[in-house]
Amino acid sequence: MKTSTNIEAVRKLCEHWASLAEKEFTELLSENCIYYDMPFPNAKAVGPQAAHAKLSPMQKDWDIGLEVVSIVGDERTVIAERVEHFRHKTNAVEPFDLPVVGVFEMADGKIKAWRDYWDRSAAEPLLRFMATSRGQGTT
Repeated sequence: MKTSTNIEAVRKLCEHWASLAEKEFTELLSENCIYYDMPFPNAKAVGPQAAHAKLSPMQKDWDIGLEVVSIVGDERTVIAERVEHFRHKTNAVEPFDLPVVGVFEMADGKIKAWRDYWDRSAAEPLLRFMATSRGQGTT
């Protein structure tokens, strides 16, 4: 696949994952794509439906703005630096920004592996809210 096609697919995912439907995840991710949230590597999601199921619940409580800062790639790999802007819909949590670097392995114009790297301390408001929502206290 052309490098530009790979970069376009990753850019679409990085700029819109918070609002994409499951069908759109299926168009961008391969059938056996593995999504790793690297701060939690044991909680991987396999397949576009599983990746969507893992990420889509955040839409319920959060407005998420997505900004690609830099993106580079070739026929096999795309790396995207981005900032995810989290704003809680009821303002129960202070807004925060999460810098993320994603590494995407590509095959036939689709993402076959997706690894997001981010600092857990930067996401503390989100992690604390999620733990409290599940009745687990803070992490």
